[in-house]
Amino acid sequence: MAHSVEGRFPFLDPTVVDFAASLPARHKLFGLEEKFILKHAFADLVPPEILARPKQPYRRPMRPASSPARSPNGCPR
Repeated sequence: MAHSVEGRFPFLDPTVVDFAASLPARHKLFGLEEKFILKHAFADLVPPEILARPKQPYRRPMRPASSPARSPNGCPR
């Protein structure tokens, strides 16, 4: 995808992948709660309001910080 945001690099660590693959299926899903093991593992480090919040879509900035200011017609100033 040419225009997307992917923030999953820590989960591609071979040690994490091997650990996840070794878990029984019954431990990977707890009802409909996503990332149950991850949330449980970090419950003492992450505030409860963060662990319990619903998924939110990524909202791109109106103007990327790395691009030059543009005029209303889209051309660089």
